[in-house]
Amino acid sequence: MSNHISFELSASNQFLSDLFEEALDEAVSSEPMEVNSVEIILRRIGEAQLRPDHKSIHIYLPLHIQLKRPAGLFTVEGSGSINLHLVVDFDIDQSLKLKAKTDLVSHEWLEKPVLEIGALNIPVETLVNMVLKHHESIITAKIDASLKKVSDLHALLKEGLFLAKESLNSQDLKGNKFELNLKKVALVEPEVKDGKVYVKGRLESQLGINTAYIGETSQIEFEWIGEESMNQDASMQVDIELPYDLIKEELKESLQGMEVGGKHFDVRSMDISGGDKLHIGLEINDPIKAQIFVQGTPIYNEIEGLLIMNDLDVKVNPANFIYKLTAPLVNKFIENKMSEFFPLEVNQKLGEVVESKIPASINIPNGSIAIKHKKVSIEQLDFATDRLKGKALISNLAIAVTKS
Repeated sequence: MSNHISFELSASNQFLSDLFEEALDEAVSSEPMEVNSVEIILRRIGEAQLRPDHKSIHIYLPLHIQLKRPAGLFTVEGSGSINLHLVVDFDIDQSLKLKAKTDLVSHEWLEKPVLEIGALNIPVETLVNMVLKHHESIITAKIDASLKKVSDLHALLKEGLFLAKESLNSQDLKGNKFELNLKKVALVEPEVKDGKVYVKGRLESQLGINTAYIGETSQIEFEWIGEESMNQDASMQVDIELPYDLIKEELKESLQGMEVGGKHFDVRSMDISGGDKLHIGLEINDPIKAQIFVQGTPIYNEIEGLLIMNDLDVKVNPANFIYKLTAPLVNKFIENKMSEFFPLEVNQKLGEVVESKIPASINIPNGSIAIKHKKVSIEQLDFATDRLKGKALISNLAIAVTKS
């Protein structure tokens, strides 16, 4: 079975712009550049507009341009503003390495520059074009170099996975712990709708609740997929380990208060242990003070989701001689109640328990993660000494990540 989670990430263009801020600042630093004895300083004068287009990101960057050139006794100065159009083409290889190549496509004059020599104004568009042409490789190389700092997506995912586990286990899960291991990431090419960037994909992973350490993938794989792949139902098989509390609570509730010989049944304590046999020990105060020992062979019918107890054996150990007279009545009562209690609808009951431990949402910095699923069913159940062990199937599991 392929375990995968469908996900969709939506982020504002501002979020995307923030990711490029450092790269763009380095690309157009205020350090002077010189061509043909003309000093030029580029300075940002506004936020960049980013427009993702599949595996390309178009960047429109407004810049102030200042020109200086010595001319005898004079210094020729001029200024203007342009809007650079850059395109970053990117790809991700199978080892989750980001490859990016930036090109300067064109520029648009927002304010055409002039050089001032006394009263004489000289247009210098041709000069500026030459300067930009000369420094195109410098600007694009700086962007590529800055993006290379985050090119190891595998390391970033590992860090994000660690933070996700910490965030998940910081929720109110009543002592339960989640283990999460990511094996593969598959992405659909990003698209832009209504001013937001959307990224869809699938995560192939392992999930455990209260289990021993489930291991860690040494290399997370990656592939690009088509939109049609997102139509496949997502399902997640979860290794679970839960104490016998579910059976104890259900059994105690069915016994407590029941009338036996004119008295109401009062259960003081109950213990359950497993193995080849399921052992149930009760201490009761009424209708008599006694210890009760029940054992049987547990069988889980995963098709119907029922826990069956074969070869039921009940023994009542009364606290004193007087109670022995009533012990057979209690013994019969317990036998009848056990026959009514089993088969137990474990698939439904335990499924509800597992479902209750899946948080509906998780808060993250500047956003949130919503978690949705259709249902939880128990596919396998084993009976360890102190707990139930099994596998749950979460169908139609999907997460939606929203970044502001």
